[in-house]
Amino acid sequence: MPRLAKSRLSPAITIRRSLTPALCALLALIAAPRPARADHPAVGFGSGIAGPIITIPAYTLPAGKWAASARVEHISFRTFSDSELVALAEKGTEAHSTRNVTGPSLSVAYGVNRSFTLAARLPYVVRQDIREGHLEGTTAVAHHHGDSRGWGDVTLTGQFLVFDRERLKVAALTGVKSPTGRTGVTDSEGERLETEHQPGSGSFDFLEGVSGSARVPFGSLDANLLWVLATHGAQETTLGNLVNYNVAVSTKVSGAHEHHHAPGTPPHHDPTVVGADLIHELNGESRARERIGGITNPNSGGNLVYLSPGARFGHESWSFTLSAGFPIVQDVNGTQHETDWRLLGGFGMSF
Repeated sequence: MPRLAKSRLSPAITIRRSLTPALCALLALIAAPRPARADHPAVGFGSGIAGPIITIPAYTLPAGKWAASARVEHISFRTFSDSELVALAEKGTEAHSTRNVTGPSLSVAYGVNRSFTLAARLPYVVRQDIREGHLEGTTAVAHHHGDSRGWGDVTLTGQFLVFDRERLKVAALTGVKSPTGRTGVTDSEGERLETEHQPGSGSFDFLEGVSGSARVPFGSLDANLLWVLATHGAQETTLGNLVNYNVAVSTKVSGAHEHHHAPGTPPHHDPTVVGADLIHELNGESRARERIGGITNPNSGGNLVYLSPGARFGHESWSFTLSAGFPIVQDVNGTQHETDWRLLGGFGMSF
């Protein structure tokens, strides 16, 4: 019999900041993660000069400025084989396994004033090769559900700049995820998939957090902490509260030297020069166990931390980003598949 993994969890994601005060503040808000359990892409988007890709920085958009972004995230899992699922089912554990999840998303943000940015994010979620081990009578089988795809839940977020100095900024984050996503996806036999495998959660979830950004001799240092309170959703399921925590170090490696247009604005570069930044991040999330019909699922939730090297290319009003993620901590509850790696890329622009 193959060796059974203790538990293998899925990740969460985000991005943020690029090469102008506008892009530099491309939302910490759009980044707001949604409290889905395993196999849900994380969230967040951003862009900025020598700024993070996933970590939420403290910069807000200038008053009257718009920023828009598109990104795609792909997460690959160390799946259970059919024989492992059957063996688990024979022992009374109905484990799930998903080969990968892909999450393209669109985001838009607006600078209401210099201290407040409002943003919205719309994801599309695709899960491939969803399988489950369970008992049919007295016989354990591996049931192939196939794929799940559809629009996810819209997240609205606000970022308030509460401390503003030239080299240090702190912002408060708040938001809500609305139950706009699809929750009725069925498999090839017409069986409705569990909520954790649906594109949407069917719940209103509330976000609160804080982010900070500092200019340092080697570039920039950014960090954020974000809490997501999950409420009761589709199929009597509460997917579990989430704590998202990130830290990033960013360094410029090519392009014009930084300069400021006005005191307190993020530094940026000559708009005619294309620059490149190297970014190294630690991205973590801690998820509570989910509850279905008032019963806690022991095989859900846990803690996951990525080491995420990445790069950004662009200039004053646009940027491309690319980041890879490699789990260095996977401390999960019960029996779940583990995350293998994550890759995300995006494009952002301001106007």
